[in-house]
Amino acid sequence: VSGGGRDGLVKLWSWQYDLFPVDDGENNIINIGAGIRCIACVRTDDGFSLSQFLVGTLENSVCFADAESGVVDTIIQGHYGPVAAVAAHPLDNGTIFTAGHDGWVCAWLDDGSLQWKTRMKVEEDGVPNAVDVRCDAQEIAVGTQAGVILFLDSAGAQVRRVHESQSDITVMKYSPDRRLLAAGMENSMIDVYSLQGTYQLVARCMGHAGMIKELDWSIDSRHIRTTCTKVMVCFWTAASGYPADMEDIKNLEWATQSCSMGWEVQGVWNCIADGASDVEAVSRAHAGDLLAAGDDFGRLHLYRHPPCTGDATSRRYTGHSQSVVAACFSANDTDVYTSGGRDMALIRWEVREADGRTRAKVQEEAAAERARAQMEEAARRLQQVRDAQEGHHDAVDALTVEWSAKGKIASSKLQHEVRPDQLGEQSSAAP
Repeated sequence: VSGGGRDGLVKLWSWQYDLFPVDDGENNIINIGAGIRCIACVRTDDGFSLSQFLVGTLENSVCFADAESGVVDTIIQGHYGPVAAVAAHPLDNGTIFTAGHDGWVCAWLDDGSLQWKTRMKVEEDGVPNAVDVRCDAQEIAVGTQAGVILFLDSAGAQVRRVHESQSDITVMKYSPDRRLLAAGMENSMIDVYSLQGTYQLVARCMGHAGMIKELDWSIDSRHIRTTCTKVMVCFWTAASGYPADMEDIKNLEWATQSCSMGWEVQGVWNCIADGASDVEAVSRAHAGDLLAAGDDFGRLHLYRHPPCTGDATSRRYTGHSQSVVAACFSANDTDVYTSGGRDMALIRWEVREADGRTRAKVQEEAAAERARAQMEEAARRLQQVRDAQEGHHDAVDALTVEWSAKGKIASSKLQHEVRPDQLGEQSSAAP
């Protein structure tokens, strides 16, 4: 068995005194459809199969090939360039979106299968470098290294293109009210776009000294928080692009926690003492109780939020061979997704409690407990209504008995007071 490299063909040969193509009813040439990097025979109970193979491709996928039927099935798919950005579906807990330098924007399911993928026009629009999903999941924004923002629908089809900057877009975020989009760029500026009508640029924030690295919106969609590679944290008024008044942001609540610098996350920098030199990605759980942080050693750290002290401790996990460049929690906080950038890997981490239960199991148990409590409360209220109705019936019965007794007494008095001859006289007097 041989693979020809970029031609994507697997060929079967017979060995006697020379090599010649197999001609015994099998497909001696199998087209994998992508460049071939390695081949392995499938192991069976009788040894290694001579007609079934696993093929690794240059496009970072693993295919199963059957020489007898000629069928080729893709078992594992992936990006074949650095995975630059990751964003979780805001409503569907099992869907994740990625943007890679291979030019593909992909939607993945929690079992690792591909829901859809869209190829960007790299020559015209540039390489995808940032991605975010609107909170209603009806629109996906993709930023490129050419300064282009492409808007896709929920099925991955392009619906709009905006090009207002020539600088690389490094990070993007929709505002919570769905009316604005902020895009941080390599030239240290942040552009704010209105998503009403024609999607126009409405403000530009200038003041950072380095490439924009991270970005957060306030819950009221009026302010933006950003960090840059020169270790600066800045706060902006979204409508004008001017620096925000410190009195306005002093007690402000933020919709996300993606910025790795600030009072709430100062404890994540403890990883420096363990050999790392930088915190590459930070993400807060939607419930606000956990914080995930990735460092440039390829490690994922999980903290109780907020890790606001210098001695904050974390659970540490390894899996990537390169820096963790992006991290995010799933919609229900049951999983954490991380991207290793140049290792081209997207890893799904399952969140577990200290007793080993998954967060999904804990949520199911909590939901069952809430349902049980609601049923008990409903039964209690129903019993109160029944008791009230029974009390009402008892009161009506007592009132009926009382009136019945009064009626009998009145009837008895009438019989004693009116004589029969008077009744006869009254009857005869009637016309």
